[in-house]
Amino acid sequence: MISLRPPGSKAARRANLRTAAQSIARGRTRVSHRPVEAFLEIVRDCNIRCTMCAISFDDHYRVGPRDDRGLMPIELFERSLPLLRRAAKVHLMGTGEPLLHPELPEMVRRLTRWGAWVTFNTNGTLLEPELARTLCRARLSQIVLSLDGATASTHESIRRGASFPRIIENIRFLNDQDGAPELIVAMVLMRENLDEIEAMIELSAGLGARFLHVEPLLWQDDAAYGEFYDANAVPRNEARVRVAEASAAAESLGVAIESPLLASSAGEPGEESPGPICSEPWTTLYVTKDGRLRACCNGTEDLGSLGGDGGGWNDAGFARYRRLISGEKLPADCGSCAVNRRFRKVLPIDAPMLGIPASTLPPEVR
Repeated sequence: MISLRPPGSKAARRANLRTAAQSIARGRTRVSHRPVEAFLEIVRDCNIRCTMCAISFDDHYRVGPRDDRGLMPIELFERSLPLLRRAAKVHLMGTGEPLLHPELPEMVRRLTRWGAWVTFNTNGTLLEPELARTLCRARLSQIVLSLDGATASTHESIRRGASFPRIIENIRFLNDQDGAPELIVAMVLMRENLDEIEAMIELSAGLGARFLHVEPLLWQDDAAYGEFYDANAVPRNEARVRVAEASAAAESLGVAIESPLLASSAGEPGEESPGPICSEPWTTLYVTKDGRLRACCNGTEDLGSLGGDGGGWNDAGFARYRRLISGEKLPADCGSCAVNRRFRKVLPIDAPMLGIPASTLPPEVR
């Protein structure tokens, strides 16, 4: 009798990643592998209104009165599962706040049972004790806490409707539970919080976070947002220097800073920089709350829809997108990317997930 690997096994995920790497290196537009990483927009609504968020500016991201708060139906989540059986990392998040979804713990449980690394970003305001216990029992792998200030006044000014003391209390409770997930703290760097980056490092260390992720303010092609961006964005060169200086101090506290600002070729919006292609159209699947498929969390172009058999990943829309990325003309979505250049996105897998050293991958995608 032939013994087949379970489709959700670590060995199957390793094989899937290697096939994806080969497809990227060879520029294939039709692929034989499944997504390596997936984003499921399980909620489009949010319980707070952050000053820099698309929900606060763009009607496209707001939910209507009959939209049931923009929740992904559990049936649609289940229809996505055939495509996710070999995904090493699944983000249960999109535009909104994941903790608003009543089925979130069950979604986490279904995916971690297969061995996937499951994570999501949250503002932390709804992480009450019982929900924290339930997520730990579901074996949530990681939680990314969005904090935009080391003080209540700064954080609550940026994240309107949030309670800084309540968030800190919620995270400390989560950390005390058996099976608590890995914690990452994430901040959006702006004029308002630039001088608190060192204090953010200390706060992250105090909360037990391994990483502080520092994201530049993302430019969006919207008139109202443009005014906000001009008033609040920190020029990339200045931001890069401040983050690099803070990174050295963070190491002494056991916190590593992750940031696209530390990439040597991260430029200003609109600035062109040479570099290899982005790998996301070959590795990443983004599913909107109503089942439309996109190539990344930054994308707005629908490349297909989720079929009952998990179809769409290898259809004409994705093939065309991969062809554009491989060629001289990039898709329009790439113009508002956080890095905003023709760049290499490193395959989103590390040793704790699959145990594959980067040195074993083709040089084109390391």
